[in-house]
Amino acid sequence: MQTNKKSFLAHCLRQSLVALGAFSLSCSLQANSLPQIPAEQVNNTMYQMFYWDAYPGLWADLPAMAEPLAERGITSMWLPPAAKGMNGTNSVGYDVYDFWDLGEFYQKGTIATRYGTRQQLDQALSALDQLGVQAYFDVVFNHRMGADAQEYIPGYGLAWTEYQLQGRQVHYTQQNWGYLWHDFDWNWTAFNGSDNQLYPGKWWGNTFHFPYLMGEDVDYNRFEVQQEMKAWGEWIINSVGFSGFRMDAIAHVDTDFTRDWINHVQWATSEDVFFVAEAWVSDINGYLDAVNTPHLRAFDFNLREDFVALSSGSKDMRWWGGLVNSQHRDRAVTFVDNHDTSRAGNPYGMPQVINYKNQAYAYILLREHGVPTVFARDYDEFGMAPTLDKLIEARRYFAYGPGHEYSGNTEAVYAYVREGLSTVPGTGLVMLMSGRNWGGQQSFTINSHQPNTTFYDYTGNVSGTVTTNAQGYGSFPVNMTESTGWSVWVPQSIGGTQPGTITLRMTKDVGYGFSLFFTGSSAELTNWGGGVEGTWTSGNVWEVTIPDPGNFEWKTRKGPTGGSGQDWESGSNHNQNNLHPSFNGGF
Repeated sequence: MQTNKKSFLAHCLRQSLVALGAFSLSCSLQANSLPQIPAEQVNNTMYQMFYWDAYPGLWADLPAMAEPLAERGITSMWLPPAAKGMNGTNSVGYDVYDFWDLGEFYQKGTIATRYGTRQQLDQALSALDQLGVQAYFDVVFNHRMGADAQEYIPGYGLAWTEYQLQGRQVHYTQQNWGYLWHDFDWNWTAFNGSDNQLYPGKWWGNTFHFPYLMGEDVDYNRFEVQQEMKAWGEWIINSVGFSGFRMDAIAHVDTDFTRDWINHVQWATSEDVFFVAEAWVSDINGYLDAVNTPHLRAFDFNLREDFVALSSGSKDMRWWGGLVNSQHRDRAVTFVDNHDTSRAGNPYGMPQVINYKNQAYAYILLREHGVPTVFARDYDEFGMAPTLDKLIEARRYFAYGPGHEYSGNTEAVYAYVREGLSTVPGTGLVMLMSGRNWGGQQSFTINSHQPNTTFYDYTGNVSGTVTTNAQGYGSFPVNMTESTGWSVWVPQSIGGTQPGTITLRMTKDVGYGFSLFFTGSSAELTNWGGGVEGTWTSGNVWEVTIPDPGNFEWKTRKGPTGGSGQDWESGSNHNQNNLHPSFNGGF
């Protein structure tokens, strides 16, 4: 994130050449207004940068998409499978064909994958690195698909098992890999079976979940296959530039191989590699115990079941399960939805999380344990960006120190406290979320662990302040509604939007020497006059903080920096219900 701040301040310096001196000052003040968390202590917040059948050409678009997310507090991105799939540019990546082809070789009718070329991938990874964002590779170990020819397997018959793999031929060579290289072909001997039938002389291996899932099932009992995959893992981290792996359907893969591969890749690099298992099993603790390596985390599917109950409006808010509330809480990767649980048409028949989704995100983003995941479909397609931005920012700047569940949680309200860092003033929080749509507010006397401190709700859902007593106790309210029933109370002394104010944002490149002005139906917004000049932030996001006028309508105008807005945004007016809407066009 430090590189990100440098980029932001560099923009301010450029603006000072054409703007009033006060504009440059306001930029630098804003960059330093939030608690300054040491880089090594910044919370990891992961963003799933895709959903099913989305974002073709992603590698070229990724730098611009990632910059505003990094500004909010995203520190890592789970990217879609980057290897060549059997359907070429039509493949989302889970029908993996050639592990060593990341959009570099003409195979399956294309050089590029669905997401772009190897060169574009390299450029995207470099841009993420400059933003301080780690990239995680979605690896599909279980199977291969798209064989180039059939083979006759004695005792079995014909099967599509002959793979030519041009990428492998170039990258997996004896010169490159020494003792990890073995001269063998990816033919039927590299697989256990297909269509849930074993090939002669094979066995399925030591899998935690049922062994056959789809495609040609890779034989990880074979030593040569194990060694090649170890070489590939080293290549992805040390040469390509990823920082970790999301391991698809890994409970169907031989557990001994999984352990050995993870330990080898971690051994082969000085980087602290991130490994997370998609183990879609009932006993996730049991799976982690079976793999038995401290480097592996797992997605918390059990916790998501609580979010399904929350969505129904009948969740008992006192009791929460999942990996994050177990002996392996430090190895949980929490999420609300992903590309499988939330897909158009719901092909897996998954129970859906539709209501109280912001509350679910508040739960995973602000607690002490677990690495939370923000899902791209929620953020952009479902329009949750304005609310998620505030929760991501709250995690980035305030969610530090030991965590405490409030002992007085009820069936309807859950509260949680972070003490903050003693070395960083302004950190810590009190989070409350309601699971009922009763209307009104409820307040709870909670120990914030911060005596004589004034708090305000960073989300803006509840106005006013709460000041704690000498023992750290204060009466913290939360709205009893689905639509605004989450609050994150943070210290007022440092940071962010102050109580009684509201921040409007608009993403728009207005060009050199111009600014975006916010105008509207209230005195705070000049009663549809020339507007209030906004402040530029990274990603061409303009924002202005004003006293909260309550109900109001607003638009933006473009004008010369230091002047007033002259050219109107077109389309309908915006209102207080969407503080960061899409630009309507015009100018």
